Amino acid sequence: MSANENDDSSGEIFFNPPLPMYERSWRHPSEIAAQTKTETIGQRTMRKVAMTTAAMSLVMSVVLVAVLLPARPSREPATTTADASLTTAGRALDLPSEASKFGYLEGTEVAVAAMSSSGFLVTSLTNPVNGEAVKILAVDNTRVTAIVVDHEHDLGITWLHVIDETSGEYVPLGPPLNIPNKQIVSFSRGSRVWVQTTPSQVQEAEVGISSDANQQLVPIDPNSKPQSIDRGPAFDDGGNFIGWCVKRDGSTWMVPLAVLEERLLRLESGVE
Repeated sequence: MSANENDDSSGEIFFNPPLPMYERSWRHPSEIAAQTKTETIGQRTMRKVAMTTAAMSLVMSVVLVAVLLPARPSREPATTTADASLTTAGRALDLPSEASKFGYLEGTEVAVAAMSSSGFLVTSLTNPVNGEAVKILAVDNTRVTAIVVDHEHDLGITWLHVIDETSGEYVPLGPPLNIPNKQIVSFSRGSRVWVQTTPSQVQEAEVGISSDANQQLVPIDPNSKPQSIDRGPAFDDGGNFIGWCVKRDGSTWMVPLAVLEERLLRLESGVE
């Protein structure tokens, strides 16, 4: 009788079931190394898959943003059709055809602005003499003769009037000089202005303080680097004539258009 068989008094034979097999708690070092290697390879594979998925998601997000967001407008200002050479710091200032309405004292780069159809002009001269004749060169190289009629030392501006070169009498304004588009404005600190410093260049500057349109002299902020601004017409962003810049005591100032118009009215009343 085998070891698994039992005999009892009834004569029946019983078979004992085999002993259960249990998991071994001990492992050979080679078995542990193989299992660890398998787990490590699996973890690396999962990390690579996760990183690849994240990278693809980032790329798709960037592409989606680029497609949905509108393109930024160009910051480069448009080139003026009137005079593409009228530039500042390598950029063109759009002054429509306004630049062509100004003349320049012959032999200099000092601008002259036509202020009225009656023939009054404004500019800046050093030690002018009333009755002195000056030549004005227009942009088409046409020469216009005018005489000094007044100099306002407090403002640093000089008034001229167009004359007939033969008779020396006052005559109305005529081509090629034209009255620019005027705009009386009040100024806020930091307001941008454009000053025409030469026939082919303008200088960007900022107003130093807030002021109303009738303040006689408005300071130009020295931090806006107006060192190259000497004297000349000032414009707003739309190309409108808004004042006249002058140099006083080493600083740059602007005479607002409202002040120029008030002085012009007095001159025209005197002529009448």
